[in-house]
Amino acid sequence: MDKKRIAQLRQRFGWSQERFSKALGVVNRLTISHWETGVRRPSGAAKRFLTYLETIPDSDFKKATSTLEEIAEKEHRKR
Repeated sequence: MDKKRIAQLRQRFGWSQERFSKALGVVNRLTISHWETGVRRPSGAAKRFLTYLETIPDSDFKKATSTLEEIAEKEHRKR
């Protein structure tokens, strides 16, 4: 997945880099910034999850966004 696609996907959610990092379960917003600028590339589970998010049709996107926000909030409370 290239840097432009990652930025577009995040923007599709309407999320900041910080919020996107929490939803994806990555360390912090700097990771997202590195992906979007091409300094680094996602790998492993993050790469697979980003690829999956791209496949969600617009009709299901709002529900997917809501679900991700709920998961991210639960994970944030654990910390």
